[in-house]
Amino acid sequence: MKSIIIVSIKAFLGIILILGCGEKKNEINSEEVIPVKVAKITETQISMPVHSSGKLTAEKEAVLSFKTGGIVSKIFVMEGDAIKSGQILAKLKLDEIEALYNQAKVNYEKNLRDYNRIENLYKDSVVTLEQYQNVKSGLEAASSNLNIAKFNLNYSTITSPFEGKIYKKIVDENEIVAPGNPVFIVGSNTSAWKIVCGITDNDLYKINIGDSAIVKFDNYNQAFSAVVSQKAGASNPMNGIFEIELSLRNPDKNFISGMIASVDIFPSEKVKAKLIPVQALTDAEGSKGYVFYINNNIAVKQEVEIMEIMADNVFIKLANEKIGEVITEGAEYLNDGIKVNAVN
Repeated sequence: MKSIIIVSIKAFLGIILILGCGEKKNEINSEEVIPVKVAKITETQISMPVHSSGKLTAEKEAVLSFKTGGIVSKIFVMEGDAIKSGQILAKLKLDEIEALYNQAKVNYEKNLRDYNRIENLYKDSVVTLEQYQNVKSGLEAASSNLNIAKFNLNYSTITSPFEGKIYKKIVDENEIVAPGNPVFIVGSNTSAWKIVCGITDNDLYKINIGDSAIVKFDNYNQAFSAVVSQKAGASNPMNGIFEIELSLRNPDKNFISGMIASVDIFPSEKVKAKLIPVQALTDAEGSKGYVFYINNNIAVKQEVEIMEIMADNVFIKLANEKIGEVITEGAEYLNDGIKVNAVN
């Protein structure tokens, strides 16, 4: 048993010794000169993109509902169906509506006869002014009730406002619906689409109508061009976000309303920035990053503010204006104060 313990301790010490040797091998000797490559810092101007997301809808879209309440008698279309302008899409059961209309009509006719009779008697001074006014008020009330019943009868159907497609059917037959409750969402047949997205008040001031944008969808391996077509004049009272609309023209894709898009909006106003290769950036956290530059053959670590990363380039703000070059190749192996030699 004792021999097994001794062997185990020796093996453990051997592993520590090997690991210790390996670490020493990877340490950079402070006297060693490390060859590196550098790149010039370029002064430029950039349109700082505003990032957001939004929902795709047809440029002409409508939510349809009954203007009167009741029981849905018949729905003539399904989701995805093509529709024509003026086509009847759904109707309510008319039994109760027609009964109320007939009742209002009979009541109006009775009040009209009473009014004509009392009016003649009033002219002959047989009835008082109060009696005449009461009958006249009754006729006016009956007329209003008849108009309401006629309205309910005329608007017990939903018709398509334009040629297009049924995007969503919200209710089914025999359901009770209230006036104004959504029944269909329809969109026009068009190649014009729009994206509604939300931005903060700070970003709203940067964006103008006509600014360009890039739109991407998860299920399409390509980017689509868009322009800012509308800006909200006030924030959404529910969340405090300002909404803007982007217009996509002739995207040549079978888009579906409701798709979620990621959006990059490029304001027309540009800001000054410094451009460096992305490999010069050694560490980054949020908008803070670090690069190395050479001062008297010594690598010096410098903090920078990251404005935007695009492809192989990084746009930064640099407090030290005297720095003209940054280390690119070899930067990831450096520490502050290491001796270096630029080989390019």
